[in-house]
Amino acid sequence: VPSAVCSMVSLTSLTITWNALASLPTAISHLSRLLHLDASFNKLLHIPSQISSLPLLSSLHLNDNTISRLPASLSRLTTLRTLSLQFNRLTTIPPSLLRPPCNIEALTVSGNPLKVTPKA
Repeated sequence: VPSAVCSMVSLTSLTITWNALASLPTAISHLSRLLHLDASFNKLLHIPSQISSLPLLSSLHLNDNTISRLPASLSRLTTLRTLSLQFNRLTTIPPSLLRPPCNIEALTVSGNPLKVTPKA
């Protein structure tokens, strides 16, 4: 992701699909007005904890990457309503994502090798 993108402080929607990205820049936290982020169909190994610094993020799509675990900090995204993580390498979902203060309304985790379904 070009650094200039992370300086676009008025940006509300960012689609960076099909770019072979191995990581998201930590400077993504500067996008304080971001509502929607779609980084599907890349090669992301993890989600940077800085993503939890996006106070308005309501939709996060990270489908078809190689993410094997979710940071606990995602539970701090109280405005997040849609979380789509299809076809990654997740074996579990942190229980903190399934109870308050999280307000996720749509969670999609199809195509992951989930071993344990956490209780809310």
